[in-house]
Amino acid sequence: MNMNTLAVNMILGQRKEEYLEYALKSTAWTDEHVIVNTGDENNPNIPVVKAILPNAKILNFSETGLPFTFCNARNYALDNSEAYWILWQDADEVHFNVLQETFRSIAHWNHYDGFCFYFYHFLLDVFHYQHIEERRNI
Repeated sequence: MNMNTLAVNMILGQRKEEYLEYALKSTAWTDEHVIVNTGDENNPNIPVVKAILPNAKILNFSETGLPFTFCNARNYALDNSEAYWILWQDADEVHFNVLQETFRSIAHWNHYDGFCFYFYHFLLDVFHYQHIEERRNI
């Protein structure tokens, strides 16, 4: 396994994700995309994935026979990923262009279990506009 490879793992439900196109384009440079469809066969998000990432692995969670939990869906994605590193990406997470350069500069550091990054979360409610969160996401 090449330790400089990165897979995006994403879980997509049935609800239409309005930022999905931008999220996928922001990580299109990665080596692999593993998408777990937790919706039905008419999931409106799947055509968006296929249009932007024609080589993405799209897995239907219903085929596992397991009860839906995020843990089961994440493990299903992990079991079907071939890259050394995994980037967990939500359907509304759009990454800055610098992520590719940053990842490529640290990917060879296999003596770490993961990498933490800070995120700007833009929230649209009366109490929040922006929240900064540290999260291990690779």
